[in-house]
Amino acid sequence: VFGLVAAVGTNLSEFNDTFCDLLRKFGYEPTAIRLTKLLQEHVAEPGTVAHGNEAERLETLMAAGDDLRTKLGRGDAMALLSVLGIASHTESYRGTAARAYVVRQLKHPEEIATLRRIYGDRFFAVALYSTDDERLAHLSKRQNIEHTEARRLMKRDEEDESNFYGQRTRDTFQLADVFIRLNHKDYE
Repeated sequence: VFGLVAAVGTNLSEFNDTFCDLLRKFGYEPTAIRLTKLLQEHVAEPGTVAHGNEAERLETLMAAGDDLRTKLGRGDAMALLSVLGIASHTESYRGTAARAYVVRQLKHPEEIATLRRIYGDRFFAVALYSTDDERLAHLSKRQNIEHTEARRLMKRDEEDESNFYGQRTRDTFQLADVFIRLNHKDYE
């Protein structure tokens, strides 16, 4: 199980594709576990995670994750959701090729602690780093989010100081097993 940690605005698509190719090269069939998808499918009330643009989508998904952690009083609520997602896939893959699960993406330190307790040395936290300028450029140029709004989302994602159960990517990032610098020269 690989848990990805990345700040909002980090372009994960290219990394994810390359990483999954490497997993296949080493005999593993990768399975994506998208926490926001699981949240929308199994937790959120239908229609409550609606959005009109990318900024609203990010804000709504952050709020939905925060709400789940707050309601349960658990910083690891999203990690528990990932375990359910992994378990649902595991049953259908019995007897097939070795599997690797790629969890996107962890945002609270307790998520890493819980996944380490559950999966032990079969869990690896992978922190992906892009500079603030690269993330801002990705959000504004690629996602069409206004600079002020993009900066506000980036700050909230790094550390939601008003809510213990909020986004705490900065604290989560430092707990990773490996750190990878993503270089996005095409944003400049």
